[in-house]
Amino acid sequence: MLSFLYCVGLLCYTITNAKLHCVFDSFNLGVRLASLSDPKIITAESGQNVTLPCRASSNNFIILQWSRADLGTQHVVVYRDGQFAPDDQHPSFKNRIDLRDGQMKDGDVSLILKNVTNADNGTYECRVFMGEIHSWELNIISLSVVDPPGEIMFSFLLPKNCRAWMDKQLKQSELNTVKQNGSS
Repeated sequence: MLSFLYCVGLLCYTITNAKLHCVFDSFNLGVRLASLSDPKIITAESGQNVTLPCRASSNNFIILQWSRADLGTQHVVVYRDGQFAPDDQHPSFKNRIDLRDGQMKDGDVSLILKNVTNADNGTYECRVFMGEIHSWELNIISLSVVDPPGEIMFSFLLPKNCRAWMDKQLKQSELNTVKQNGSS
């Protein structure tokens, strides 16, 4: 599916599925939308590191922006002019992000988000400005963070005349706890 949208003066774009290309002109902005696939959905457990995949058509890009809509004007990470721009980064992502390929060879600009929490839930956008064709490429990834499965602890009282049973895995501290509760 291919469609066009033209705007004068202001940047106008619509996101459908996974790709967006903006072509600049001195008077008009043409936006070419290419419907490739549905946004990728990734699920991760809280506390894990997760990779949000993104690939540019080449590694000859000028700007890389990872963002999430609810962050306002700040971003997850911005890379421009050959370096990261920490002033544009939202504080909640400081020291928690890395690129899967630091050299971004073959256009791999995938983001590693470390120690994810429920606050990281949301729709992430990977935008890459390709200088030679004056266009933006956009990939959309939805991240769902779930709580890890918890431990189940059973508590019970043994009658005084009950014998304690111990398997090879039981630790001495656990046996002492059983004895302190009145069992022998």
